[in-house]
Amino acid sequence: MVEKGILVVDNNPVFLDFMTELLGKEGYKIKTAEDGLKALQILKMWNPQFIFIDLIMPQISGEELCRIIHSRFKSNFAKIIIVSAIAAEEARRNFKDIADAYLAKMPFKKMRSYIIRILNDLEKGNIQKYKGKIIGIEEVYRREITKELLVSKNHLNALLKSMAEGFVELTHDFKIIYANPAALIFFGTSEEELLGTDFLSYFDEQYQRAIQKLFKAEDKYPESLGEDFPVLLKGRQILIRRVLVDNDMYQSVGIIIHDITERKKAEETIKRALKEKEILLQEIHHRIKNNLAMILNLINLQGMYIKEKKVHDILTELENKIHSIFLIHEKLYKGEDIVTVDFDEYISDLVANITRSSTLPNMNITTEIDIAPGRLNVNRVIPLGLIVTELVTNAFKYAFHKKRHGKIWVTFKKKEDRYRLVVGNNGTSFPEEINFREADSLGFRLVCSLTEQLNGKIELNREEGTEFTIDIPL
Repeated sequence: MVEKGILVVDNNPVFLDFMTELLGKEGYKIKTAEDGLKALQILKMWNPQFIFIDLIMPQISGEELCRIIHSRFKSNFAKIIIVSAIAAEEARRNFKDIADAYLAKMPFKKMRSYIIRILNDLEKGNIQKYKGKIIGIEEVYRREITKELLVSKNHLNALLKSMAEGFVELTHDFKIIYANPAALIFFGTSEEELLGTDFLSYFDEQYQRAIQKLFKAEDKYPESLGEDFPVLLKGRQILIRRVLVDNDMYQSVGIIIHDITERKKAEETIKRALKEKEILLQEIHHRIKNNLAMILNLINLQGMYIKEKKVHDILTELENKIHSIFLIHEKLYKGEDIVTVDFDEYISDLVANITRSSTLPNMNITTEIDIAPGRLNVNRVIPLGLIVTELVTNAFKYAFHKKRHGKIWVTFKKKEDRYRLVVGNNGTSFPEEINFREADSLGFRLVCSLTEQLNGKIELNREEGTEFTIDIPL
C-alpha cells in the first residue's frame, strides 16, 4: 500500500534537512537517503507516495536510480521527481521516461513554492503538464565549470561503454554501483537488475573467498585473479583486475573483467600437443638408445675375436664415442626434460665409462670432475661429449706410458660471456713438434671440427702435462 510519505535521495545533508522540515510541515512522513544504495534498501521495506532524486550523487547516479526503481519496483506507484542543480547545463536532455517531474535546484526560498505546487498537482493527477519539462529553469543560470565537468564525465562514460572488457565499480562491501555494457553481458542481466546487488553472489563459494582476499590485499600482493587460479562467471573463465579508487571524499573499487576462456582453451590445446610431442620424442630417444646399445654390443662382441691390439684399440675408441651419444639419449628418455641434459651428471658418467674401458693393469689414474651445475641443450651436449671422450681417451692412451699413475681432470665453468671446458692431465706433455690443429689424427681433427661447430676456440697448454682449454659463447 502506498503511504503518504516521501523519500528524498540527495548527498547534500543541507538539502535533506530543508526537505525534511518543509515536507514534514505539509503532513508527509519523510525518509532520507544520501546515496542510491541506501535508497534501494529503504524501498525494499517502504512504499512512499513520492520520491525526490538528485541526479549527481556518488555511487549510483540519480538517473540510474530512477531506472532501477522503474525496473525493480513496478508495483510501486510512487511518483519520481528529479531535483537537480545541473538543469541549466543539461536543459536539452529529456527525462520523461524515468521521472514524472523535473525541478531545477535553486535557492531554497524560491524552491518551496515549486515543490508544494508539484506535489499538489501530482496528487490530483495533473501529470502531463510536467512531462518533458524542467520546472524553474528560468530561475537558474548555466555555469561553464559545471558544463565542463559534465562533458568530462560523459566522455569518460562513453569510453567505459566502448570497452571490450567488462568494468564494474564496487563499494567496499561488494555492492555493484556501476557496470558498463560489456560487464552486463558477463553477468547476463540488465543494468537495472545488476546495480545495487552483491558482486560476490554471482560466484561460487570457492571463488568468493579468493575475490575477498584480492580485495583485502595490500600493494605487495597481486592485483589480479584468474590467471593461475581459475575463476568462473556464468560458465566463462575470467581474469579479474583490481583498481582502487581512494580519495578524501570517495572510495570504491574498480574491477576490470577479461574473458580468457578461449585463450585458456588454446593454452590447454597447446599443452596437450606439447605433451604428445614430448611422449613421441621420448619414444624416439628410447629407440635410438636401444639401437646404439645394440651397436655397442656388436662392437664389443666383435672385439672379443680380434687379437691385433691396434684394431682392438680402434674399436674401443669407437665404442667410447658411441657410448657418449648413447648416454645422452638415455638421460633424455629417463628425464622429464626432452631437450636439455644435466651436464655435470652426464660428464661424470661419461668419464667413468671411459675410465673402465681404458684403464690398463697396474695403472693408478684418478679422475677429477668439476662441472658447474646446470642443464645444457642437447645440441651442445653431443659435441661437448664427443670432445671430452676424445681428449680423455687420448690421455689414457698416450699420457701415462712412462708413469703408471697420475690424474686426469675435466672442468666446465661459466666465464662472463662464455663457457670454458678444460680437459687436462699431469702425464707426459703433448709433443712440442706436433701441431694438433694440423695433425693427421682423426681424433684431433674431430675435436677441432666440433669446437668450430660450437663457434668456440681451443688452446693447448703443455706446461706440467697437457691441458686443452675450449671457450664457447653462451
